[in-house]
Amino acid sequence: MIKIKTRYDPIAWVKPEVKELKVLVTGDWHALDKYGVNPPNIHSMEGTPISQSDLQKKVFKETKKICEEIGHVDIAILMGDMAEGKQVKSQGVPLNDANTDTQVEAAFKFYEETIHKYNTPDVVVAVMGTPYHSSVGIGGNLDYQIALRIGTITNVIYGYPNLTMYVGADKVKWSLRHKISIAKVNRMMPLEQIVRLQARDEAESFDGDLNNLPDISIFAHRHEPQIPVPIGQGRRWAAVSPPLKAADIYAETMQTPVKNTVGLMTITQYGLGDFRGSFKQINVEESTKKVDEITW
Repeated sequence: MIKIKTRYDPIAWVKPEVKELKVLVTGDWHALDKYGVNPPNIHSMEGTPISQSDLQKKVFKETKKICEEIGHVDIAILMGDMAEGKQVKSQGVPLNDANTDTQVEAAFKFYEETIHKYNTPDVVVAVMGTPYHSSVGIGGNLDYQIALRIGTITNVIYGYPNLTMYVGADKVKWSLRHKISIAKVNRMMPLEQIVRLQARDEAESFDGDLNNLPDISIFAHRHEPQIPVPIGQGRRWAAVSPPLKAADIYAETMQTPVKNTVGLMTITQYGLGDFRGSFKQINVEESTKKVDEITW
């Protein structure tokens, strides 16, 4: 079952009877990009097997291992850009498969064989990613299509495009929004700036109320995770979900070096203003520590 929430709908209150909750946070899967997720036994619409690269095999195997170690979670949060979208080539490099129906199938199978199997979430909460990865014209929104598929086996709340929800017995307000600045000036700067701007907007608006501010804000997009950190004196918190897509050629052409921080994040909510985060990293560059002595 799936419920869609926009900013004009009543705010969902998830697990209101539970005091302490365990949450899995993931996103930026970019299914069927050459560096994105690709579970085994995926076929094109014509029936051609879409083989896994060594990188994709490792990410799939390690994701299963990490999910098994984490065990049951109350909520699984999917932060958007779950499929690569209709990009026939990215920086001149062709995708594994540009058919978005196949990408949706791959993302669903990945969820089914990892998070659904080992974490058994009571509810999945998903939001929309960036338009160039999620929008495909007549075919509709890819993140929504993936959420629909997941809704056949798990209860899903889908934020279109973002989501505000209350979580747990303490009615902690969570804000989920995919986009965030990818500026390399300071890892914390965008998080602090967003909280400050929200507070200023509430203070200056005619019907402003600081109670409208979220207690914890989750972002994605920049492919660089940040476990929950307190903003200011700790009343507000913020985090950035890790990707499961490894750095690609486009990322390598950026002016600043790119870290390969692939993995999964868990957040435990003990109460209002009391969070603990953990990032489980997948070392996708293990082979680069070895030496290949080449002689001609």
